[in-house]
Amino acid sequence: RDRTGRVVCPLGVGEYFEYWGFDPQRITELDWGEQAALGGGFTVYCRPARHFSGRTFRANRTLWASFVVETPSQRIFLGGDGGYDTHFADVAREFPNLDVAVLEDGQYSEDWRYIHMLPADLKRAVEDLGARRVFPVHNSKYALARHPWDEPLNNAAALAAENPEAGIVLPRIGEPVRLDRSDTLPGRWWTAPEN
Repeated sequence: RDRTGRVVCPLGVGEYFEYWGFDPQRITELDWGEQAALGGGFTVYCRPARHFSGRTFRANRTLWASFVVETPSQRIFLGGDGGYDTHFADVAREFPNLDVAVLEDGQYSEDWRYIHMLPADLKRAVEDLGARRVFPVHNSKYALARHPWDEPLNNAAALAAENPEAGIVLPRIGEPVRLDRSDTLPGRWWTAPEN
C-alpha cells in the first residue's frame, strides 16, 4: 500500500481498497468514458468490458471495466476480465496505434462466452485492437474451467504462428518483460523439454 501512489479502479471498487487500508485520497474511481490524469504524462482512461461484478446478493454493485494507460512513450490496453464484444474495435478507433494489449485468454467455456473470451474471440480481439504486442493472461495459474491448463497457451501460440504480425508474447509466469522492447521471449515454456 505504501508504495502505491494512486489506485485507479472502476466505480464502487474503491471501498475494497479502503477496507484494505489504502488512503481514500489516493483512490480514483472511474466510470466508462472517464479519465484520470496522473501527472508526468500518465493518463488512465476507463472503457467498457463485457462481464459483471459480484455474486449472489452483491451482484453488479460495482463496475467492471477495461483501461487504456497512456504514458509518455506507450499506449497500453488492459482488457480486464471479460468476453468479446464491440468495445475492442471502439478502443482501437479511439486509441489507434496501441503499443501493448493485455487480453484475457483462459478459463473459458461456451457457457461463459459472454464473460470470458473463447479462443476464436481472442483472435478477433487481437485483430480489432491491432496492438504491436499482445500479452495473453488469465491462464495457467488456476483451473476454473474444464479445459486443460495449457490449452489457452497452446491456442495463443498457434495464433502467434498463424499471424506473426500480431506480436503475441507468452513469457514464463513471473518473468519480467520490458514493454519498450519488441523482442520475443522463449517459446513454449509450458511444454516438457524434449530428450
